[in-house]
Amino acid sequence: MKRITLLLIISMVALIGFAQDNHPVSWKIDTVKIAPLTYELKITATVKEPWHVYTQNASNAGLAMPTQIIFEKNNNVELIGTTREKGIDQEEGETRSYYSKRVTFTQTLKLKSKEKTTLYLSIKYMACTNQMCLPPSSKQFIVALNNNFAGEKASLTLGGLPVGTKAPELKVEEWLSEVPDLKGKFVALDFWGPYCKPCIAGFPHINELHHKFKDKVVFIASTTNESPGDVYTFEAGTPIEFYSMMLKSKSLSDDYKIYGIPHMILVDPNGIVRFNGNGFNLTEAMLNDIITKYENE
Repeated sequence: MKRITLLLIISMVALIGFAQDNHPVSWKIDTVKIAPLTYELKITATVKEPWHVYTQNASNAGLAMPTQIIFEKNNNVELIGTTREKGIDQEEGETRSYYSKRVTFTQTLKLKSKEKTTLYLSIKYMACTNQMCLPPSSKQFIVALNNNFAGEKASLTLGGLPVGTKAPELKVEEWLSEVPDLKGKFVALDFWGPYCKPCIAGFPHINELHHKFKDKVVFIASTTNESPGDVYTFEAGTPIEFYSMMLKSKSLSDDYKIYGIPHMILVDPNGIVRFNGNGFNLTEAMLNDIITKYENE
């Protein structure tokens, strides 16, 4: 009995590790303006073989979970009809319980005014084969609709605070470096983790930006970890040449709506978000442009 229990535990650990590090489902969102104040939101899942995801109304999924697309209430957004779905090789009128390879979920929405609008949505789903299922997964997205650019795709950012919004108060629970002087400076929060390879790969780029803009921008590596020792050990051997802080709780990450790492948010001296995205995407030219626009306002 003990041997069977041990085998079950090992299998569960391996399954969780696979779900976190090599998930077979990836998501992409495209938002296209189709009429005045009206958009089509296309949410596409690409699924690796032999995996599949279930429809929104799967009746024979067993213990698996039907796909759920949940839109956070927004007073400026009206959802038109229900969310439609179609698989890559699905024929017109054909009904299915799950999709392999690729499926697109389409939702029509209409804005009630011309104001710039940010729509939050989450996707809950399970990836399965004919023999097994991974634990339930959840993805969160922010879709920014800007009516000043008719016909173009709206901008999309995975998590974070939209550009132009007021950033929450910066809560530092423990500095791992000297304490920087933030007065009158831009603050770039680089959210990362000690076991995140893409996060580590981005440090040389951020180091370079730090050295070029240190008179105007304070770059801060911000990490939440259950084991402070892991962070301290990692810090001792990393190429982090800018400032660093430890977040013992996830309150700051929650305040800034960080759903995945690496993620960077740049806040101007007045507390307004000027950049939201991956640190790799913040270039020297972009940073120069952001600072110039701020100084000329």
